[in-house]
Amino acid sequence: DTADTPSDRSSMGSVRVRSMRGADISLPIASSSSFGDLRALVAQRLGGATTSVLVHHGEVMKDEELVSTRISGEEEVIFFMEIHQPIMEISTPQGALELLSSSSLADFSANLMQRIQQAQQAQPRPSQPSAHPQQPAQAQRTSRQPAPSQNDRQNTELVTQLVDMGFPRARAETALRLNRFDLMDAVNWLAEHQEDSGAPYGGPASSSASPAVPPQVKALESVFEPVFKAIALAAHGNHEVRRSLECVRLPAMEDDGWRGFSACVQRIWEGERDAESLCVSLDPNTAHFVRKVIEFVVMPERDLLAQIDEDCRHALPRDPQFNPILNQLKPNLRRLAVYATKATKVAFGVSEMTDAEEENQLDIFVENMEKANYQLKTIWDMLCAGVRSSQDLFDCISPLSNGKPDDRSFRIVRLILHEINQLEN
Repeated sequence: DTADTPSDRSSMGSVRVRSMRGADISLPIASSSSFGDLRALVAQRLGGATTSVLVHHGEVMKDEELVSTRISGEEEVIFFMEIHQPIMEISTPQGALELLSSSSLADFSANLMQRIQQAQQAQPRPSQPSAHPQQPAQAQRTSRQPAPSQNDRQNTELVTQLVDMGFPRARAETALRLNRFDLMDAVNWLAEHQEDSGAPYGGPASSSASPAVPPQVKALESVFEPVFKAIALAAHGNHEVRRSLECVRLPAMEDDGWRGFSACVQRIWEGERDAESLCVSLDPNTAHFVRKVIEFVVMPERDLLAQIDEDCRHALPRDPQFNPILNQLKPNLRRLAVYATKATKVAFGVSEMTDAEEENQLDIFVENMEKANYQLKTIWDMLCAGVRSSQDLFDCISPLSNGKPDDRSFRIVRLILHEINQLEN
């Protein structure tokens, strides 16, 4: 292991680097130089963001790796991607992915998504306009209210919600008063004191039959059915689906008021199957969800797999209200996919430069999508640079400012990636 001579150090020649801003430069590089050296040199030459990465053939280069192990000459192109540091610091929203936790910077590739997410989360995102709600249908369910409230109208709305769930009005009013007008505490109290009224929900007594399910809960059951199937899929050993559920979906459901549901799912994954035992101490609506999960878990695996779609594989609740919006966006999303495939070929040196006018139009579209609270800019840059890993792309989608998963941005990215796969395959 001898040191490089001056002639050895300059023997590699030049390396071609292209930035996401359109700059195309050729830099001299020594055979002993690392990608970290090259990245610092490009950042110095171009200026701009203090945090950056180098992407080659869709893979983020580690700083300690030698350039000579990957690049043979100027006919190969390396992409330089800037990640702008946050202007202000804010706390990580509740329900964020595990990727946001701090870890060693030695594995630069593994932490790319962490830095992108932190940069995105630090930018204040406006509330979603009511005409195009970002949250799926289940998020519209008010699970917990400030307590106590002196506003008669608000208290009346709480009573109405309990009545809609199937509880008698008199008992609903009593439960709310005893629990300082906290909705979920009132529901728990009603579940624990069913015998006080002679029967569940004030209806006919029954020791064996499950309580009648309110129409609102039946509607939510349809929304959450892909999540129930995803839980069953994880119970059959799908670790990727389980990771998505544990990191994103189950915490979001707990925050939305389905208290105890996550703990029951963990017990199901550990092998427990007795619905009545699982549902002890749960409110009636959450208990109904647990029973639906058990129905899919005990189903033969072959029958379950026949019902699995993309929403199930990603534990996404249904969002029928978003389908018309997505259909309107599809033409431009397909244009993004076409441009990304062309830009990737340019980045790899197998095609000529892309259409500048088309690029400008798509830049405006992406900017408008960001203003509308859809997370698209960073992901589109990565797609143009050749990144095709669905997990890497999905990990870039940060939770919303209220901590809820950004399911609609997820659906948009999934559609673009599907179009790209069709074009390239």
